Amino acid sequence: MQVYLPIAELSLNVLLLLLMGFAIGFLSGMFGVGGGFILTPLLMFLGVPPAVAVGTSASQVVAASVTSAVGHWRRNNVDVHMGLLLVAGGWVINPGTVKQITAAIPTNVSNTEALGLVLYTKYIHYFQIAGMVLLVAMIGAIVLTLRHKAKVKRQDINVQNARTPELAMAVRQVASGQGLQDADAAEWVK
Repeated sequence: MQVYLPIAELSLNVLLLLLMGFAIGFLSGMFGVGGGFILTPLLMFLGVPPAVAVGTSASQVVAASVTSAVGHWRRNNVDVHMGLLLVAGGWVINPGTVKQITAAIPTNVSNTEALGLVLYTKYIHYFQIAGMVLLVAMIGAIVLTLRHKAKVKRQDINVQNARTPELAMAVRQVASGQGLQDADAAEWVK
């Protein structure tokens, strides 16, 4: 089923757009990235003008980011003070960055060439900085997962593979009405 998008001035398949939104939302949630760097090129390859693709992907990233932030807020994983300082620092250091990033892309080039212009000529420094931020974030996530805490149970693949049916479960005869109140008693534990 096709839907006409007046700003992009073309018709696209609704199911394809929903599938792209689902896939990018899923990847964003799994890997902790915004998803715009995936969605923008995909929209451009579908024929959406570059400026419209950037703006549209930003709206999808906002939705994914808000739902992710709400989920982390419920788990008390959001430091509001640090977030506000990061946002303020970004605007104070270089407020003209937004004007540079939203500069018009020439209309006389193909979508692939426009993507190449965006990534590898005009905005290479932004692209490299974003790559470095993602690299640092990935290294930080790996370091945090390798850190051992005393109260956290960890999986050991060798123990899991060496597990036998005898170690996995034990069949016990429980008298009616007795239940498992004394499950830690010596007669129940091997």
